[in-house]
Amino acid sequence: MTPRHQDARSRTLLGTLRTQSWEVEQGSLRLRVERHDVPALALRLLGAKAMLERAAGQLLRDLDARGALAEAASWRGRPGHHLRYEPGAHPGAIEDAWLYLLGTRIYVIFARGGDAETRAAAARFAASVELHEE
Repeated sequence: MTPRHQDARSRTLLGTLRTQSWEVEQGSLRLRVERHDVPALALRLLGAKAMLERAAGQLLRDLDARGALAEAASWRGRPGHHLRYEPGAHPGAIEDAWLYLLGTRIYVIFARGGDAETRAAAARFAASVELHEE
């Protein structure tokens, strides 16, 4: 199974935001990694904590998430957030998302499983992802 890849660029007041994503969805299992190259000026003006909080809030709004739970997370000492929510497009499903800031990149790891087996596969995937700072 080959992941579906997308590459997009959008202009903001503070520079260009490049987003790349890789996704596999099969049945109730969804695995996705997004890499957002944030304009350095935006990070300098907002700071790491505010940038992550804005990204987490936007993610939940974009997904029309319900019942969201959020907690601090870290990846190798880097700041992050762990979110668990019900995506609006998949009532009854529970999805996890981890957001990490490495330099000027925000990584988002999504994992959703519909039963015990796919939830276990999703958790293994999330734990196995390697992130790279440029």
